[in-house]
Amino acid sequence: MLAGLVAGAAVLVLAASGAAPGDMAARAGTEPVVGGHVVVPTAPTAVAVSPDSRRVYVVNEGDEPEHVHVITVIDAATLAVTASVKTCVGPVDIAAAGSNLLVACTGGQALHVMDATTMTVLRSVDLGADPRAIAMSPSGDVAYVLAYGARSPKQVPALIVVDVLHGAVLDRVRVGVISRALAISPDGRRAYVSNWGSESVTVINTRKRRVVETLDLGKTMPGALAVSPDGSRLLVNRENAGVPKPRILTVNTGSLDVVAAFRPGINVDAMAYNDTTMPVLGGYHSRGTLLLTAAEVDYEYAFAIIDLRTQRLLTSVSLDAPCRGADGFIDLAIAPDQRRAYIVGECLGQPGTLTAVDLPH
Repeated sequence: MLAGLVAGAAVLVLAASGAAPGDMAARAGTEPVVGGHVVVPTAPTAVAVSPDSRRVYVVNEGDEPEHVHVITVIDAATLAVTASVKTCVGPVDIAAAGSNLLVACTGGQALHVMDATTMTVLRSVDLGADPRAIAMSPSGDVAYVLAYGARSPKQVPALIVVDVLHGAVLDRVRVGVISRALAISPDGRRAYVSNWGSESVTVINTRKRRVVETLDLGKTMPGALAVSPDGSRLLVNRENAGVPKPRILTVNTGSLDVVAAFRPGINVDAMAYNDTTMPVLGGYHSRGTLLLTAAEVDYEYAFAIIDLRTQRLLTSVSLDAPCRGADGFIDLAIAPDQRRAYIVGECLGQPGTLTAVDLPH
């Protein structure tokens, strides 16, 4: 049920914008800066950063006439490609946890657990369904794999719980139709799944592995999700086709009510919270008060920062991506040390692009 709208919690979200910073003057050292571009193979699908922030991993599906599926390993300090490792068919997501890399594969409907040092497969977990996204428990020993489809009519959209160490499926929790995104609370006790086709969000108790609530969002088709650092708020991005003014809904995770609706004035691709303090335009912002945005708007790529307390655009920087007319941004990740954001873009049958953005710090 939609509750009365009140001011939402301030957060940091990764999204999309081509807007200019208005009349706000930028000050030295307070703006995001493009750190560089890296050419990656055709049809990139996801990006992940190692726990120590030293390596970036991009996985790709390849393209006709030859599907080449590889993990591109990039040195974060130099943005040099250090390795290109063949991986499974149809990789759709990649996650870094501890000394492991996890790759979700539509080919074979499997989750590959890899050694991040040797880049070899330690074990392959049969999912029995086509995966879409991976999220890790805070301890890194449990993986949550969102499966939105399967070749067998007996399989339904589900959140698949995987024991990473033993390579075993622990449980399957049914979710809604055409699930888009997955987010785990900071304490690992809840999982949230956005169901685009069901116009809902599934809330799951990860300890009991059961659905706590299904939030009916009415005519809102939810996409990207983000949970606040304290776990008290869930942001839900509206992806309704043809909507001129997108909305981000704020859900109180205690009452599971929608308590706010924010119109960012931009098209949001993905969302994530930041948990550091940044100096922006000369003023310090406490953790989780800035909205970082990245996407293609009117063929112009930009990375923008919005203060969610005032809902005003603070500053933006052109991504100046070498690929024009791209399909858009596919995925993004913030390094654990909070110093960089990495955005992957697809280039219509051409090699993709990873753009590194240095964040104000």
